[in-house]
Amino acid sequence: MTVAAATNDANAAAPSNSSSSTIQLSGHVGAVTSLAYNASGTMLASTSTTDRACFVWSVISRNVSMNYLAADDDNEHDDNANMMNSSTYQEYLLNEYCSQRSIAPSSLASCHGSFYVNTHALTSAHKNAILDCCWMNQRGSGSDQLLVTCGADRTVQLHDVLATKTIRSYKHDKVVNAVSSSPSADTSSHPLLASCSDDGTCKLWDARQRKPVASLVAPLSSGAADTAATIPLTAVALSESHVYTGGLDNLIVCWDLTMLSDQTITKPVYALTGHADTISGLALHPRGTHLLSNNMDATLRVWDVRPFVANTNRRLVQTYQGHKHSSDRGLLKCAWSCDGNLVSCGSADKLVHIWDAADLTTTVSDTDKELYVLPGHKGCVNAVAFHPQLPNVVASGSADHRVLVGELS
Repeated sequence: MTVAAATNDANAAAPSNSSSSTIQLSGHVGAVTSLAYNASGTMLASTSTTDRACFVWSVISRNVSMNYLAADDDNEHDDNANMMNSSTYQEYLLNEYCSQRSIAPSSLASCHGSFYVNTHALTSAHKNAILDCCWMNQRGSGSDQLLVTCGADRTVQLHDVLATKTIRSYKHDKVVNAVSSSPSADTSSHPLLASCSDDGTCKLWDARQRKPVASLVAPLSSGAADTAATIPLTAVALSESHVYTGGLDNLIVCWDLTMLSDQTITKPVYALTGHADTISGLALHPRGTHLLSNNMDATLRVWDVRPFVANTNRRLVQTYQGHKHSSDRGLLKCAWSCDGNLVSCGSADKLVHIWDAADLTTTVSDTDKELYVLPGHKGCVNAVAFHPQLPNVVASGSADHRVLVGELS
């Protein structure tokens, strides 16, 4: 992966299995813990530890800047267009776009014809490290500007990014490790938000309310000394009908959202077994049919979570290996590409590992499916995120304080 930073570093080197259109996004002063694109792909959020900040990078294509400026003053730009060729006119419009916002054109980094600009910084919402983020989007609403963050200050924060303000603040009793949201099935219902914590609960929130809709609690086994104790939860993924949680007990637990008539739910639908260590990340397939799990046992697994799979022992579909976890035991995230054909996850070896997930019809343990091993980072890769519309564009965040965005060859 070539690191073509906004400063145009010419000394970066590229391996043979990636393109040279990789950019570096700098500004965080702590480890980057999570990344998330909004549904339209027009914004990328990154969170960090030491600076307790969430940066939102606007993804600006040449067409967007051209349309915006043309609508702003058609006559002026039409006159200029008559004097320039197409390429020169695009550059002119981009310079005008930057001038209106006091942005230096040389500071813009470009990938796949789009420029990434740090336009919003949420720096005062959390009082401790920010550990995860996700976007909320009500299907059909046309709005995907609501961002959710969580952190070590035991809170979940809901932000309106364009207004640069925090709308809601939700609380857990201990550190909140992960958040997840899912679009509602239609515009008449409101999407839910899920958060999981070291307090052993996964709480479901409605953004219109201050109190949780429900709390999911998985108690220890009946043979434990304290049956009232709970397992700290480290990862969560939310679909329209189910919630999946993972924790320190090495299990992935499935919860049914149709059981939300009770405020506290202690009986999950089923548990997925097979991992040998803590679940560090969960991610649902774009179609909701499969679940991806990253684990501290250095395996990345794909599970079939469709309801008609009767035997939970048959739900394991793929096991990928090649990435690393370290003694730091960080919660390394995982992700699917928007077409579901690629999977990736964080890795302690400073590399971005990407595997082929196009064929999920056979159960195999396969390292030959690893398609890309991308260098460029100088610290543990904590998070990866694929663009929601461009399956070959992937972003990675690292302990080296940087975000890299690259286009796969």
